[in-house]
Amino acid sequence: MGRVYQPKYAWTNNKGERIERTTKTWYIEYFHNGRTIRRKAGVTKEQARDALRKVDADILAERNGVPMQRLCEMLVRELADAYLEALQPLVCASHYGKCTRVLKRMLALTKARNMQQLTPESVDAALGTIADKGVAARTINAYLVALKAMLNWAVKRRKLPYNPIACIQKRAETKKARVRRPLTPEELSALITAALDGPRRRAELRFTGASKRKTRIAENARPMTQEEISELARHGRQNALIYTMLAGTGLRLNELRNLRWSDVNLDAAELTTRAEWSKNRRQQIIPLPPHILQGLCERRLQEADSELVVPVSDRLLRQFKDDLEAAKIRLRDARGHTVDLHALRHTYGTMLINSGADIKSVQTLMRHSSPVLTLGIYLHSDKGRLRNAVANLPAPTQAKMLEPAVAANT
Repeated sequence: MGRVYQPKYAWTNNKGERIERTTKTWYIEYFHNGRTIRRKAGVTKEQARDALRKVDADILAERNGVPMQRLCEMLVRELADAYLEALQPLVCASHYGKCTRVLKRMLALTKARNMQQLTPESVDAALGTIADKGVAARTINAYLVALKAMLNWAVKRRKLPYNPIACIQKRAETKKARVRRPLTPEELSALITAALDGPRRRAELRFTGASKRKTRIAENARPMTQEEISELARHGRQNALIYTMLAGTGLRLNELRNLRWSDVNLDAAELTTRAEWSKNRRQQIIPLPPHILQGLCERRLQEADSELVVPVSDRLLRQFKDDLEAAKIRLRDARGHTVDLHALRHTYGTMLINSGADIKSVQTLMRHSSPVLTLGIYLHSDKGRLRNAVANLPAPTQAKMLEPAVAANT
């Protein structure tokens, strides 16, 4: 505990008189790291007391492991680099890349060089800039969550005493308007057939920027070589296998992207979802149906040197839409239900139910924490299955009705 005081000073005037005066400035005195420190604190006694309280709090925080570095001396970029370095071995490559992009953009929009400049006002202004571009509330919240995660990590690692933007709340998200629908077996077969010929079909078409197909390549264009045709066929088999596995195992796209041959047991006809890249962070074994097992065995022979089971291209979404169009499958039906890559997972769940599997087995194979999620989102009803469900309902036994006259005399 220190003290506040006004130091005195003295001098001798021309008459030889000793004169003592007290300074108008207040000082503080405290003991730290084995030495006594005195420094100017303010022009009033209250200012000096506040400064002494701040010093005492800093010394106590230092003893408890809280950093003593000033916020103005802590660079935001260095803190972000340390956070990303610690995050990289804990998450998959796609999540790490997304966090890196989001943090860099947020820090650029806030224009904060040090932690003292990273205020709630600057962060709110940055989020407002993103919102002005018509971005959905869910995307805006992703930027806020990424920045808060970095600052919370800094607090846990004793790099910051507190999270300066903890007071900022997420923006209200509107309910998703998109409702996915599963593919029928006929549509799935047509999609896989279109995928096999997809690379060659797209190679024969000319695209204008990001617009739809416009014209075919001229008839006098250079014909494709046999090597080019073989390479296009290989890519077609690869996309067909992706669609087949998504609809036959229930894997999510990011899970399939991280699947390696070490996770697949062809002899036991099963694959293992590893906890580090599964959505539920749990390891689970998924049995493989015969047609997928055959496809994997063929690919294993053809791609013996590949570590990944099947590489997922960044252009897969665009190729998927083109394959849907070739298979004459509409992206949105009359009810407004859509078809996308994740709809293949819905297809998997629906086919399991239609095959007669019980709800507990479907829940386990879909890797859901609760059957409510399986029944509420991934179980799609259709008129045919509803008719079959009520067709065999037993009729109640009808009791013989008494004649009215007999009933009246009774």
